[in-house]
Amino acid sequence: MMKKIAILTVIGVLLSALYLFASMPEHVARLQASGSERRIDTGLLVGYSDRNDTHAWRGIPYAKPPVGDLRWKAPRSPEPWNGMREALADGSPCVQFWSFISGMENGVEGQLLGSEDCLYLNVWAPQMTQEEVTQQSKKLPVMMWIPGGGNIFGTASTYAAHHLAGSQKVIVVALNYRLGVLGWFGHPALRSIAESLPDASGNFGTLDIIQGLTWVKNNISAFGGDPDNVTIFGESAGGQNVFSLIGSEPASGLFHRAIVQSGYMTTTPRSAAENFIDDESPGLALSSREIINHLLIFDGQAPDRATAKSLQQGMSGAEIVKLLRSRTKEQLFAYPGTLAPGQIDYQTPMLLRDGFVLPKQHLLQRFTNTELYNSVPVMLGSNLDESKLIMAEDPQHVTNLLGLIPQIIDEEAYDRQAAYQSQQWKAYAVDEPASVLYQSQGNNVFAYRFDWDEAPSGWLLDFQKLLGAAHGVEIDFVFGDFESGFPFDMLYDDQNAPGRNKLSQSMMDYWGEFAYRGRPGTGVSGKNNLWLPWGSTEGDFNVLDTHSGGGIRMSRESLDNKKIKQQLASDTSIESQEELCRLYVLLFANPEQNVNLWNSEEYENLGAQGCANYPRNEISMYN
Repeated sequence: MMKKIAILTVIGVLLSALYLFASMPEHVARLQASGSERRIDTGLLVGYSDRNDTHAWRGIPYAKPPVGDLRWKAPRSPEPWNGMREALADGSPCVQFWSFISGMENGVEGQLLGSEDCLYLNVWAPQMTQEEVTQQSKKLPVMMWIPGGGNIFGTASTYAAHHLAGSQKVIVVALNYRLGVLGWFGHPALRSIAESLPDASGNFGTLDIIQGLTWVKNNISAFGGDPDNVTIFGESAGGQNVFSLIGSEPASGLFHRAIVQSGYMTTTPRSAAENFIDDESPGLALSSREIINHLLIFDGQAPDRATAKSLQQGMSGAEIVKLLRSRTKEQLFAYPGTLAPGQIDYQTPMLLRDGFVLPKQHLLQRFTNTELYNSVPVMLGSNLDESKLIMAEDPQHVTNLLGLIPQIIDEEAYDRQAAYQSQQWKAYAVDEPASVLYQSQGNNVFAYRFDWDEAPSGWLLDFQKLLGAAHGVEIDFVFGDFESGFPFDMLYDDQNAPGRNKLSQSMMDYWGEFAYRGRPGTGVSGKNNLWLPWGSTEGDFNVLDTHSGGGIRMSRESLDNKKIKQQLASDTSIESQEELCRLYVLLFANPEQNVNLWNSEEYENLGAQGCANYPRNEISMYN
């Protein structure tokens, strides 16, 4: 059963499946580059020469290692070092199960890797000597990339930013942040010993990103960057984190533009993050109290959940803290639901509504009033076939020939479900927030839809049908990197190279211009079609596609759930009542949506036969 609540979590897992068809980035020996010496507030650094006339610095610590007593505390400033530090190698990824985007080439499903000592970042900049940086007449815009992966997978080392930094003359930063149960974990026992509101928040992964922005503010001028012109951008969970920073008061003033690529606005109430699952206000399956239950059972202190709950309720705060801090990372991740990345129910609560780091309200409610959030120019978008990456791993839709080669079972049903779910993704992640932000902050909101779907199509494996413009595909285009970045090599060939290279250059131009001036315009080069803001008479969003796909153009095809419901109810291509009812459940019974979209009367009367014979709690098992 595909659990919709875990959509953002499984993205990283599915990418690891595509790894079978991809090649890993080649390893190149990195040597110190003359002219790349930099002094930051913790000491001297030296980097290396990267492609596209850039320098790069990898593995720079931006906080103390959050280990020992600093586990589940806000990040602290890093310690200085003596002498020259070589910044030639990536820092360790944060603790996570193996997947492609874990940044580790060798691994198997279920293998726990990474380190709690993982708060490192990478920097790319156009090549300049230290003297040239000092003599700059104007500092360069900064773009800080927040990796995606459901907030339980991912690392900065997956991304290569030399194309983007070199072609757009910007500084690019990419950082690691704590993930999963180590990144977001709230419990009264931890709050009782907290030294500050940040320590008490439970939002440690979010605070890591804010600490990274603080590092940028204090140090990026040493690399030629402008600390007063910082753009945050991220995809999937990275985009979700961008949304959260827009709504976070502690992040105020640390960034000046924001780009959200396929990101949701979901945040978690404290009750859901902490309570037992059978409380009057129930917690999630992996709430902090339920995780402690699992630990007590795993330790042999309790034979079952009921006994563990009773035992936990009798423990003092000090005993609970000692239990949590004394466990190894392997013990923390050894409870049901986290045994392998293929298990999509590994969904610990994240982005907690603590009232300090993140508001207690849903973010969309905050975005109605510029006094309640960090009002900056925003660019946001989604991909035409977002959900196909998820569906490609669903045995209901895809079987694997010889155990390896994906084959779609029913292409019409596959395309139909993908279209509806991707449209709703756009409505929820782009059109709805863009409309609200436009009403509150005016015409500095820009939207896009990425439509490139020209992957190779063969008799044995048809990537155009299987993936199309799937979730995550736009990342390679934004970074201009089809060789060493995200491993979608199987989507690229000589035939589609001219079109995708031109589209990628246009996208980098738009992203770069947005970083410079808070609007994508015609791009840094000035050679692209004018990208107009949301609410323009010519269209609400910019379609990003090659000439053969219709080219780059403005569109007014904005969506909301009312339109999607009307389209579903009148869809004559759906011949099966069961499929019609199942699609309604998939689309409108999602607990992560901004509002409750479920309508029992509407469901029971849907289609010619109605859905009374397909109870909501049973039909969800079909997916």
